[in-house]
Amino acid sequence: MNATAPKEARFSDTLSGARACLVEISTLRGASKARGRRDPAVEGVWKLEAPWWEAIVYLAGYHDPYGNRRTTNDFEACEK
Repeated sequence: MNATAPKEARFSDTLSGARACLVEISTLRGASKARGRRDPAVEGVWKLEAPWWEAIVYLAGYHDPYGNRRTTNDFEACEK
């Protein structure tokens, strides 16, 4: 039997896509209403902010700065 890893959800490179990704992969309160802006140099990277936290979201399916396609959705967050 050939087991394969589940396919990572693909979100659009838009504010609504970044929000949807963060809602799915995090427990941050208010992620669905966060303000955000796209990284001007790298596709699929967004900075999202709420009054009590900020996060960088990395969307699967887009290239990183080194040309490698990201295979997973990920984020980094910190409190303000």
